[in-house]
Formats: sequence, C-alpha cells, structure tokens
Amino acid sequence: MKSLNINKNQFALCLVFLSCLMIFSGIQAQHKHSQTEKYYRVETKLNTQEINTLRKKGLEMDHFHTSDGIITAEISKSDLNLLRANNVKLKIKIRNLSKRIPRRNKRTDKKALRKSNKISASNSAKRSLQQNLNNTIQTPTNFKLGSMGGFFTLEEALTIFDDMHSKYPNLIAKKLSIGTTVENRPIYMIKISDNPTVEEADEEEILLTALHHAREPIGLTQLIFYMWHVLENYDSDKELKTLIDNTALYFIPIINPDGYSFNEFTNPNGGGFWRKNRRDNGNGTFGVDLNRNYDFLWEPNNPVNTTSQTYRGTSGFSEPETTAIENFVNSRKLTAALNYHSFSNLLIHPWGYTGTEFTPDNDVFIAAANYLTQENGYTVGTPFQTLNVIDFGTSDDWMYGEQTDKPKIFAMTPEVGSRADGFWPASSRIVPLCKESLYMNAKLLRIGALYAKITPANTNQNTESLKGIINFDIERFSLKPANWTVSLTATSPFVKTLGAPENFTELTMFEKSNGSINYELTANTPKNESIQLNLNVSNGVWCYTELINLILNGDVTTICNAPTGLSTNTINDTEATLVWNQTNNTNYKLQYRVKGTTDWNTLENLVTNSATISSLTADTEYEIQIGNDCADFSASVFFKTTTNNTLSTIDFENEVEPFQLFPNPVKNIICRTRHY
Repeated sequence: MKSLNINKNQFALCLVFLSCLMIFSGIQAQHKHSQTEKYYRVETKLNTQEINTLRKKGLEMDHFHTSDGIITAEISKSDLNLLRANNVKLKIKIRNLSKRIPRRNKRTDKKALRKSNKISASNSAKRSLQQNLNNTIQTPTNFKLGSMGGFFTLEEALTIFDDMHSKYPNLIAKKLSIGTTVENRPIYMIKISDNPTVEEADEEEILLTALHHAREPIGLTQLIFYMWHVLENYDSDKELKTLIDNTALYFIPIINPDGYSFNEFTNPNGGGFWRKNRRDNGNGTFGVDLNRNYDFLWEPNNPVNTTSQTYRGTSGFSEPETTAIENFVNSRKLTAALNYHSFSNLLIHPWGYTGTEFTPDNDVFIAAANYLTQENGYTVGTPFQTLNVIDFGTSDDWMYGEQTDKPKIFAMTPEVGSRADGFWPASSRIVPLCKESLYMNAKLLRIGALYAKITPANTNQNTESLKGIINFDIERFSLKPANWTVSLTATSPFVKTLGAPENFTELTMFEKSNGSINYELTANTPKNESIQLNLNVSNGVWCYTELINLILNGDVTTICNAPTGLSTNTINDTEATLVWNQTNNTNYKLQYRVKGTTDWNTLENLVTNSATISSLTADTEYEIQIGNDCADFSASVFFKTTTNNTLSTIDFENEVEPFQLFPNPVKNIICRTRHY
C-alpha cells in the first residue's frame, strides 16, 4: 500500500474544505428539516360565523378577499386539510404558489410592458390611479431592483444602506445594530435627519419598520425607495427639507433577517413563504410569529401550537428580535410609526386584540389613516374591521397601548399590494407599489412632526398701492397640538411698517384657518421694485418661512421730496414751534441742537407739518433741520430763544449791598451810600 504525501498547506486546505462541507451540510439539513409548507390559492364561500368557527379549530387564513360572496385566500397545506376535514367546498386556483409565482410574475411583467407601450403610443388622457401615481412621483435615480425576483437579497439591502451613507453622510447615519437574532444576525437601525449623528432634544421622532414577516419583501423595498427619495430630494423640496431639519426619521427595515435569509435560500428567485423567525422550538418545528410576540395583552392562555403560522412564542418578548425593538423604542420618544406588511391594500390601526372595543384616540386614528390613504385608496380600519381577525401581541397594540415605559405612539400597519400581487409581486409591480407607499410615508412625516403648513394666497403679488394685505391659510397636520404664530418680516429699506403677528392656539388636527397681516411701503419705493416679504410660522420650538415677492406697479406717485420752508412760528425762552411745507410722505423727522455743539436731539415719526420743541435754554441760538423717510435732512435753519425777563425775589440779607438813608430823618431825597 502506497503512502500519501500531503504537505501542511494541502492538509490545512483539506480541513477548511471539510469544515465548510460540514457547515453547509448542517445548514441544508436544518433547512430540509424545517421546509415551509406548500401554499395554495383557493376560492371558497364562507360567512363570518363559519370563518370564526374554523379559526377556533386552527384555521390561519389571515389574508383573503371577498367578492360577490366568494373568498380568495392564500393558505397552507395545513389550512387546506382543515377546510377539507370540515367539509368546506373549495376550488384550488394555484396548487403550489412558491413554484407558480415566478412563472406568474413573468406573465405579469410581459403584460405590463405591452400595456406601458400601448399607453405611451396613444398618449391616452385617461389614467388609472396607479398611472397617475407613476406620473407624479419620480423614481429615485439610485433605486434599482434586486436580484431576488426584483426584490433585494439580505446582502444587497445591507450594501444599499452603506451606499446611502457614503453618498449622503450629512443626512443619513451609518447602519447601527440594535440587537441580534436567534441565528446571531444583527438587526439594523438607520437614522435620517439634518444632523443624523446628533441627538437633538427638540426634534419629533418617527419610526418605519418592515419584515416582521419574512415573506413580505415589498415592505423592505418600499422603505429603500422612500429613503432614496428623501436623500435625493432634500435640497430641492422645501417642505421636505423643513420637516427633515426638524424631525428624526428612524428606519428598521429588516426586523426578521433570519426568516428573510431562509426564504432567499429556499427560493433564490423569490416566492419563499416562510413567515416567522427561525427559533428552534425543540420539537421539530421552527419559528415564532414576531408580530404576535409583543408583550401587550400577549394572551398566555392561547393554545400552544408551534406549527402555527401565528405561534406567539413562550412569553411576550421571548424573541431577541422583538426585545431589540422594545429596547430601541423605549429609548426614544417616538410620536408615530408605520409597521409595513403585505398584502391587501389596507391601513390597519389598533386595537387588534378586540373586535368590539376601540382606543381612546380612535377618531384620531381614523382621521390620520384616511389622510394617509387619500392617494392610494387603501381601506382603513382595525384588524377585525378589515380582515375579520383578532390579533394579540401585535406591534401596533404594544406601541400605542404601553404608555408606562414610553409615550404612546400612533402606530399603524400598511398592508401593501392587492390580491393579485400577493406576497411576492411581479417585478413590474414593485415600483408602482413603492409609489403607493411613498405618499403614506411622506404624510406620516407631516403628522409626526410638529407641523402646520402656511400657504400664502399669492407668493408673487403685484400692488398699485403703498399699503396692502398679505393673506394666508394655515393648516395643522401634527398629531401633537401647539400654539402657532404667523408673522411678517422684511429687510427691504422700502418696507415702512408691518402688521402685528397672528396667533393660532386652538387648531385641531387637519383644521384649516386663515389670516392676514398688513404692510406699508415707503413713498420712495421705485416702480417695479421687487420686495421680499417673509411669512414666518413658529410652533414655539422651531420656525420656517414662506417667501413672498411683492412688486409695486401701476399709477403710483413714488417721487419723494425733502420738506422745505422750515421756519419758526412762535418762540419764547424755553419753547419753539416750527413749521414746514407738507410733502407726499408724512413720516417726518426733526433734529435740533445748540449752535456749535455736536450732539443732535431727534424727533421721529411726525405725522403733521409742525412740531414744538421744549426744555430749551433762554437766550440761546439753536440749529434745526427737517427730513422724512425718503429724503435726507434739509439745510440748517437757526433761531434764538428769548431772554428770561422774570423778576426774582431778592434776598436782602445776602444779595443787597448795605445802604444808608440820609438825611435822617428822611426828607424828599433818598441816597444810597456806596462803598469803594
């Protein structure tokens, strides 16, 4: 038998190869041992009572649509068996969604391309809602589709976050790990603000999350789309800049990286149906539903079924992923949050744990949700109202309901995509769905910030008068109340006066009011002069400005003459009344001083062509000049006060010189004796 000659390097290489093979085999074994169930798209007829009865038996159908009494749902093999065991008649439309999704999406993409070419060729004036959104919102320059059926792999997404920071370091911070998963992957948070690495106490804070559920990649994708939109439009969109400068936007785009990575492994072209995290439950099953693991009415009495898609774990916050969210959220002072899911074209708000009770802020939730969905037309309501389900331990219920360790957060869940889109939309549908979501994100920024929008009636205003009014509307968007003050300022020398600020102290959310502030221009304002007025709105914490361009035109006399004919009317020893010829500008100013001295005394804002100066010194010569707002002072005129002729009382003892009367006794002549 021949001996093998293997050197040290070859031996080390063999060890590395064997180690990698063992690790890969272990991963394969784990994945094989925990493959997801087959998923079906089915149609059936069930009423609400029948659905609730089946749910008590274990039915997990949570995404379905009803049309003409027919329910369309995407269900697991376990749900299919349960329906059949309960004699529910159904029709299977798709037998294996994971395999059919790539083929279905290719057909959808080809159809979308043909439709796009047809619309482009016909230049049709009729546009659907989605087409209008596509025309209104520009796709960010840096946004590109990923390699997983158009969606991003985990590594691609993390690389994008690094690229964002590299391109916009002054707006977006480096991704920061806030915890690790069951499989020891980091859970990243990214912050966007004007000072992303600085804690600014006065800023309102907003949170956007995605991928609680690993099979819902559109949540991650639309957040990346929105993040690029903010970064690329910050300098050109004035309102966006104002809000970003005064708000901290926090993103946790991949709450469940383990589950997401698992779907990438099993379905590298998209279509994986794994939902939960990758917790080894110790009994041959894997995963906890992270959106049932929040410790607010977690419902410990719920039957333990670890195979369930909605298995909520052994206790509230039993999972490191939800614990990371808990710790992060409790460290902030968040006002509002959107926790993205898919699908069903919904915007869901608390409560999820009950179908009959509503939050104390239910009216606010409804108003906010209706506002956020004006463009995409999503259905608004609680989980029970929208999906006929009751969910315990959800992120929205905890974020809003737990108010001891943190303030209440107005948290809602968008369910992005239609029944036709499903969990893995076609690549041609990704950008349109991102645009649908962008409006919700942009409007959440409005209501999460301490923001009231000021809108001048006319930002380019022509006037034929020196006096006018700036009219404006003000609308409150913020969830939080504030006292708003609107003021008018200017730096132009041709602005004579501006009216007093207006206060708005009792605006309710989405309430609109109006106001007006006066202005007056100087008489020497040149015709066609462009004058900038600043319409400012302050919430008591920060202020922003809308610019108004004011132009004086028309038949307006703008010649400003200096006053002439300055003279004295009456003079005495302490006062002098002065008069001059009237001009078209009645805002006169007068200055006077003792002749030969350097310091002037000034009287301003004189509205008539006369004035009296007092506290003068008798028998003193004075110098006077007259002017107005649009002309320098005139040449000097001089006058002299009169002599003081008032007799004073004599102090005989100290002031009068000694005198004698003679002869004595006195006769007809009195003579004073002088001493020399």
